[in-house]
Amino acid sequence: MEIKTLKQFADQINNTVPARRKLAHTHLAGKGTDKEALAVLKQTIDAINDIPRNGNKLRLQLEQSGEIMETEANYEIDELNKDFYFFREGEKQFINYLAGIHEDFDDQLIEGLRFLNGIEITNFITDRDGTVNNYCARYNTSVQSAYNAIFLSHFSYTVKNAVLVTSAPLKNKGVTDISVFPDNTFILAGSKGREYMDLHGNEGNFPINQQQQEILNTLSEKLHDLIQQPDYAIFFRIGSGLQIKFGQITIARQDINNTITKDQSEHFLEKIRSIVKEVDPQDQHLRIEDTGLDIEITLTTPLDGSKGVKDYDKGDGISFLNDSLSLELEKGNNLVCGDTESDIPMLEKCMEINPQTKAIFVTTDNELINSVSHICPNSIFVNTPDILITLLNQKAKEKL
Repeated sequence: MEIKTLKQFADQINNTVPARRKLAHTHLAGKGTDKEALAVLKQTIDAINDIPRNGNKLRLQLEQSGEIMETEANYEIDELNKDFYFFREGEKQFINYLAGIHEDFDDQLIEGLRFLNGIEITNFITDRDGTVNNYCARYNTSVQSAYNAIFLSHFSYTVKNAVLVTSAPLKNKGVTDISVFPDNTFILAGSKGREYMDLHGNEGNFPINQQQQEILNTLSEKLHDLIQQPDYAIFFRIGSGLQIKFGQITIARQDINNTITKDQSEHFLEKIRSIVKEVDPQDQHLRIEDTGLDIEITLTTPLDGSKGVKDYDKGDGISFLNDSLSLELEKGNNLVCGDTESDIPMLEKCMEINPQTKAIFVTTDNELINSVSHICPNSIFVNTPDILITLLNQKAKEKL
């Protein structure tokens, strides 16, 4: 199992999905640890350890050019090692391990348990990356860990609805491909809630008019052609890569490690802008947002009938999911979890529907903390996704 190229690395990480699903399913069914599945993780860890490095970065070839690229892979390596430790040492020792690597772990865990004490959560609505899943430098290798799936599944058993809402696509290198939850645990909603898969595998999506869909399809084809060119292929391998969502397209122009030079990144941004202008010359249907790392190209959506248009956000997604899946968010206690400003519309919509909504956000950003606290006075904050999922796991085990 030799890994020489970035594609081989990504393929090998994605090949752990069946093993992690089996490990999570077997553990949750009370059948112990699947030894063959655990061996797959160990083989992957060993193969990654053999990759040449420069400091903490892996040295891998780009298959199109043979050029060596140095890339950070902390998420993939750390989560594999955590999974192996979890199944080798058991849950109690694993939580002690997490407490040792995260500052204020025990204090925040105790605070969170007090916050949820005596509260029956009816609906659990959460973002994925940075909230209940640790951040990864590349979306297409941000495979969910088995321990993560186990902790979150425990909590899903105690609520009426558990809904994961992500900006990523639902399928075709989307959230369904990198999740290892057992069936019948989470409703998975992609593209900011514009598309979903329910607990029975049924899919639905927010309607898009035919003209806009054709424009998005044309743009998608042009971007696929672009990243086949050697000069632009690297942008498929870094950060968010190319994600064809329902009603939106995301393409990376940089990653969190600044793998791409500033000039290359700026040139790529202008290239994308010119392609979008070619497809939508009057700027009627598409809107571009540049985050510095990603280029978000979004279809506009009507705002209050004739009052103009707006970008589709997670608040719109919550309304659509609530109506389509009969979540009945107006009843009981909702718990909303997020980690960035893009999750604020989701919280606002849940508060609008049900003022008894509570929130736990993963952030140390004072501006975001103030925003969340203003919108939802019944909220607390933790430092990392590992603290949040451990809190939810402990709360579930108290009830179960």
